Amino acid sequence: MTLLLADDDDVYRERLARAIGARGHSVITARNGEEAILLSSQSEMDAAILDLKMPEHNGIDVLRAIMKSRPHMRILIHTGYGSIATAMEAVRLGAIDYLIKPTDVDSLLSALDPNQEELPKPPQCPHQVWRELSGNTSNGSSPTVTATLAKLHASSDCIADPCKESFRNFRRIDDARRWMQRRA
Repeated sequence: MTLLLADDDDVYRERLARAIGARGHSVITARNGEEAILLSSQSEMDAAILDLKMPEHNGIDVLRAIMKSRPHMRILIHTGYGSIATAMEAVRLGAIDYLIKPTDVDSLLSALDPNQEELPKPPQCPHQVWRELSGNTSNGSSPTVTATLAKLHASSDCIADPCKESFRNFRRIDDARRWMQRRA
């Protein structure tokens, strides 16, 4: 497998490239996001490991750029600055995984293995997210969840089918979840 490794930490990048190379893979390295975008357009590669925080363009920017030209490429975000929001964004944009540093080389390569089962895509409906976060997957049959979903739906941009919504209302759902936790 030939893969792109983009990380602004020179020592970490070179050590990781050596370890991946020792396992029989070819590695193309990039020092920043701009270089990663350029290399991805010039070279044939099977996968990429992208650091999230890099100069020029961050890992999410690089992920977007690569997915435009190579939508089936296996891309992994590997960061020391993980958050749920960036993990959800990365997976929504097409990353196959989001791993927090430090991660052993075998775990990285296992995640990039094309025979590995892909992670399920995140739900596209904020109401579905709310049901999953609240632990109620029965379409809001609990009176509290039903009332909260009704309020969310009334205050959202949903028109006819709330399950066709995107994550733009996720902030409201997160606020509602915190409100519900305070009341419990």
